[in-house]
Amino acid sequence: MRYRTKLTATIATLIGFVLLMAALLSAGANSVAYHLEKSRFAYAELETYLTLSSNTYRLFKQLRRDLIDKDGNIDFALQQAHQTFEKRLGLLQQQILEDQKFRAAEKRFEKNQRQLARLSALTEEIRRALDDVVLAQAMFARGEGREGMAFLSNSFEQRIDRRVSKLLDEGIHFERLAAAAAQDEVQSIVSRLSTAAWLMAIGAAGFGLILGLILLRQVARPLRLLSAGTIRFAGGNLSHRIPVAGRDEFAGLAQNFNDMAEQIAAKRNAIDQLNNELERKIIVRTTEL
Repeated sequence: MRYRTKLTATIATLIGFVLLMAALLSAGANSVAYHLEKSRFAYAELETYLTLSSNTYRLFKQLRRDLIDKDGNIDFALQQAHQTFEKRLGLLQQQILEDQKFRAAEKRFEKNQRQLARLSALTEEIRRALDDVVLAQAMFARGEGREGMAFLSNSFEQRIDRRVSKLLDEGIHFERLAAAAAQDEVQSIVSRLSTAAWLMAIGAAGFGLILGLILLRQVARPLRLLSAGTIRFAGGNLSHRIPVAGRDEFAGLAQNFNDMAEQIAAKRNAIDQLNNELERKIIVRTTEL
């Protein structure tokens, strides 16, 4: 094999290592971006859950206080609070649906259904709790303060303290786990990419070093033979020939050197023969005289 071919193969192999590393890093970057987006969705949903939880407990705590202390009167617009909850619940639903659409390829149908069922139950419980507040206000207005208070206390205990609290805690826990899992996956991918990049770099360096040493050895021996041959030939040993092995550039160079040596030797023999013939003629001519 010619050295040009060997060098071309070496360079092509090293380029292949580089391209493979680039493809690996590109795939890793896409995977990291995907899991970061998953993390973003999870953190957005978690923030909405936390805000909803804070608003829920604050609102119904104030409702309890106002209805108890002020005989059914409250200090804020219940309809506005209802709209605020509807807006926050609608935002959470939109975030969940966008997250599920983004992760459609993961085939997490059961988890998706549980998320939506949890949100639906949460929405229903909050709506009914707010409707119960309206019913309790009507009871207070009719002078049924004790009955209204008992009804409202039971409603808040069953709906807010038990069901809504449980649903909010489940949602917050789920989104925290999802966000943590996405972050862990990003760290795992980065770690694997780093390991793979180092292994490929070491492999490419090792391959280049070994092949370089092999090529150096294959180059050094022919060069030594050529150098020694030229020195011996220049020293007058016109019969010396360089061994020809293989079909690479050095073999061609050695063959060219041997051909040149043959030509020089042939011309030298011809000159010697001419000189000998000339000397013979001079001797003959001298004898005749």
